[in-house]
Amino acid sequence: MRKLLSRLLIGAFALALPVFLISPALADNNVTYGTFVANGTSSVTVADTNLAIGDVVSISLNTVGGTVGAIPHVATLTAGTGFTVVGTASDTSTYNWVAQKFTNVP
Repeated sequence: MRKLLSRLLIGAFALALPVFLISPALADNNVTYGTFVANGTSSVTVADTNLAIGDVVSISLNTVGGTVGAIPHVATLTAGTGFTVVGTASDTSTYNWVAQKFTNVP
């Protein structure tokens, strides 16, 4: 898990995205993560039942597919359900995502 989180953070730093350092002690309770495949300009729904309003979602490129444009962005966020992302035309790349909570963080 640490290796995956490190890769996500390194990828996000390289893309100059806002990233918050994740303490391994907090990872199990305050972080969820996964991947999704972009579908051009059509929105993609990412399920995350642990998501809450105020959580921060960061996205980084995993595997190139189609024509990569701008990194997809979060279009909607619904607590207890997940979020949707929107990319650019012809992008069918796989992306990593990580959502971090800020409750009970020292």
